[in-house]
Amino acid sequence: MKIRKADPRDVPKIEALLSTVGLPNGAVAETLENCLIAADGAELVGTIAIDCLGDWALLKSFAVSPDFQGRGWGKALFERMLPVALQNKIQQLFLLTTTAECYLSKLNFKAISREQVPEAIAETIDFKEICPSQATCMTLNLSEIMHYYPRGSLDLKPDIAGVKLWSVSLEKTQFTYFEVEPNKEFEMHVHESEQITHVLEGELFFKTDIDIVCVKAGETIAIPSNLRHGAFTKDLPLKAVDAWSPINSKYE
Repeated sequence: MKIRKADPRDVPKIEALLSTVGLPNGAVAETLENCLIAADGAELVGTIAIDCLGDWALLKSFAVSPDFQGRGWGKALFERMLPVALQNKIQQLFLLTTTAECYLSKLNFKAISREQVPEAIAETIDFKEICPSQATCMTLNLSEIMHYYPRGSLDLKPDIAGVKLWSVSLEKTQFTYFEVEPNKEFEMHVHESEQITHVLEGELFFKTDIDIVCVKAGETIAIPSNLRHGAFTKDLPLKAVDAWSPINSKYE
């Protein structure tokens, strides 16, 4: 069993599952970019998606096959969807349900009136036409919960040539992970953020206008705010993590 991002080939199976559990299935393709599935081999057993609308998102297509319910796959899908929402800068999730209010409350969702829903959410076809008027509206403010990133939920993204990273941010702090090819250079620069770098594998050379320091695997360096510096690798590939405060907007 594994959870992965949905692709167009999954649409018929997602639609069939949603139909089986009595959920709307007419707009699956529209949210495929932010849709996850749980699969047991070739069998699709669960799905979840979000429709991103500015700072808010509508959680939809959240279902687990009846034969696989009660095994924790709903929670696993939701935990893998939260990083997707956070990386899309979503601050608050909304949904409508007729059957799962009790279950969703265990995931920290709270029932609210439809009048409390932002206009961008209220104007969606789900709110206006698809979901019945007796459906319960629920919300989750992501600033009020811990941000948990399960293994495999943070994808490496390109930075400069030969450098990939992922980043996790709160309001005041940030944590990044870098993989850097040999013989790559970060040019001299300054930033307001204090930076603490810990090398996991390889070695990273930091330079200032007066000095060069080699930070090897298992070693750490702390760089004060607004200190002009650069960095580079030599013969070895690098894996390293950084802590930043305040956050470095370049890596958001």
